[in-house]
This record gives sequence, C-alpha cells and structure tokens, in this order.
Amino acid sequence: MKMHGQGDIVGVIPFVVLGGMFAWLIVRLLREAWLRANSRNWPSATATIVDAKSFSQRTKSGELWYVCATYSFTTSSGDYYGSEAFFDSTSAEADEFARCLAGTTAEVRYQPSAPDVSLLELADGRAGRRSLV
Repeated sequence: MKMHGQGDIVGVIPFVVLGGMFAWLIVRLLREAWLRANSRNWPSATATIVDAKSFSQRTKSGELWYVCATYSFTTSSGDYYGSEAFFDSTSAEADEFARCLAGTTAEVRYQPSAPDVSLLELADGRAGRRSLV
C-alpha cells in the first residue's frame, strides 16, 4: 500500500491557492457586472472628484497603471464618499488622467437604500471599475 507523503500535499497547495484566487476574481467580476446593470435605475447626483492619484502594480506581463479617484456627493440622506479605479496603459497616461480628473465634477449613481454603494460615471463614458488589487 502506497503512503502519500508531505511532499504530495505541498504540491497541491499552489493549485488550491490559484483556484481560490480564480474564484475570488470571478465573484468580483460578477459583483461588478451586477453593480453596473442595477445602477442604471439608481438615482444620480453630482460628485466632486476630491483626489486622483496614479498607481502601478507589477504583473507577469509588465506594469499595470491605474488612477484611483476619490469623490464626494450629497443625497437627501447626507454626504457620502466613494472611490473608483480607472485603468490606463502607461505611466504618462495615468499621470495625465489623474491631473485632469482632480477637482472636476462627474455623475455618480448610488443605491437608494445604501448610498455608500455608488458608481462614478465620467462624461466620456468611462465608468469606474473597482480595483482588483
């Protein structure tokens, strides 16, 4: 009878980790799709972009550049803040986008029963995408 050693278990760990990361990504993408689909019927407000900064993250294929925008908006139930990530292809594009975005206004759609759940939509049609990092 063959006994399985500790080496067999260690060999399985990367597959379990990768499977968990894949499942997490699928759940995030499904939640994001649900948010976009449902936000079409939500009320909107004017948001002010209070801060926008560019960031990068190393990946196997290079660097991923994105802009994180923090915004504020007011509803009948109070003041709220949110943040969104917008992806860009280069450092220069991300830096320029962050510079142009800070201090501007944009439309935000928010869930009526929980206004802290919101989605920022820019005039050029770019909808915010929550960071996957």
